[in-house]
Amino acid sequence: MTETKRNPSELNYTVVGGGNASHVMVAMLSAAGARVKVWASFEDEAARFKEGMERNGGVQVTGVVEMKGTPADVTKHPEQGLADADVILMALPSFAVNDLLPIVCSHCKDGALIGYMPGQGGGDWAASVPDTQVYDAIHKRDVVLFGTIPMP
Repeated sequence: MTETKRNPSELNYTVVGGGNASHVMVAMLSAAGARVKVWASFEDEAARFKEGMERNGGVQVTGVVEMKGTPADVTKHPEQGLADADVILMALPSFAVNDLLPIVCSHCKDGALIGYMPGQGGGDWAASVPDTQVYDAIHKRDVVLFGTIPMP
């Protein structure tokens, strides 16, 4: 297999979730020039995310580092938010990963990189247990699953 290196700003990203970690990822990635979408499926989370962005002119991160960015789209529909993503970052509580990972896998493209935070939340274990919904969803696609450390 030939390894192809790509500039991160050439990739399409989808951030899954609408909480604090998602806001930071969206601001960082879009401020760096990456194309970012948000898929927020929980209740009216996508609508609230959009309203906040419109009110503030984007997603702003303040504190030690200050930055502002705007995603290309915010949606509650997985087919709209996930289909063209090269990298999918799931910033969710641990209990939500196993429910949403099969949905992510059924709407992502082959070759997608799927990261979940917090990585020690059991996603890797769920992905390794045969004949489960998570295992089956991951193994129907040619995806790479990885975990990250939580935000402080």
